[in-house]
Amino acid sequence: MLMQPTLAHRKLRTPARQSVVGDWRIGNLVARGSFCDVSRAQPLGGKGIAWDYAIKTLRPEYATDPLALEMLRREIRVSQQVASPRLATVLAHQIGGSEEAYLVFPYLTGVTLHQLVPRRGPLAARIWIIRQVAEGLAALHAAGWRHGDVKPENVIIDASGRVTLIDLGFATQIGIEEVDAVQYQKGTPRYMAPELFTSTLAASDASDLYSLGVMAFELLSGHRLFDTVDLAKIVAAHKSHTPPPLRRFLPNAPAALATLIARMLAKDPLRRPETADDVAERLRSLEFETIGMVG
Repeated sequence: MLMQPTLAHRKLRTPARQSVVGDWRIGNLVARGSFCDVSRAQPLGGKGIAWDYAIKTLRPEYATDPLALEMLRREIRVSQQVASPRLATVLAHQIGGSEEAYLVFPYLTGVTLHQLVPRRGPLAARIWIIRQVAEGLAALHAAGWRHGDVKPENVIIDASGRVTLIDLGFATQIGIEEVDAVQYQKGTPRYMAPELFTSTLAASDASDLYSLGVMAFELLSGHRLFDTVDLAKIVAAHKSHTPPPLRRFLPNAPAALATLIARMLAKDPLRRPETADDVAERLRSLEFETIGMVG
């Protein structure tokens, strides 16, 4: 498969202190987000138990920050309502009171899609990655949640190619107007749907499909959708520029694949595929159609 010879393993870093949070012993730091640190963990009293868990804790400067705490609460709520092998699962948590806030997940081996190199190789393997993300989104959407920040950094791929969609702290409930701090974080501009630059209230499951379309275009073509690092130009491009056709960079792409990506990238949410399930089903067919093809 595409992933096996190209995984660039994450380097583990040792935290400044070996510590205990709740019923968990914290080990090496493996990732750092906007508000949180993610470290290896094992249960207290678990002598001889491997460090098979990951614990997400708020950095000291955000320990009482309302937005950071709400992000953790949302991850808990989503995990309680949505069960999918494509989504990270909260196994234990502590928020509130005098104890330090934390979430515990299974430790995921592998790399993010952003770290996966090269981005060329068997076409079916890359379609498989996209399809698995679509399946994770389908599970979220069926339960009434929108991910809100679909991007390569939030997709973990293990050595067998299996995908987990992570970081559900910015998830929002579809069709429910929410007035809180999380609304001010709309997503990552390079992957945001055009409607989100106008109003957070315009967000829908179709917004996730646009973000998936941007990510899919990049993975399949090996190129950015819009080749600029200027934030104002990225926003303008999402809102008004026609995306380049996939076949410009991937000439042997099946017409059905190029058409699907173009539909996902439609400026009008109503012109995108109806559901993430529809996208996953179409990609499943394209996997078989492209077996043996390299791009």
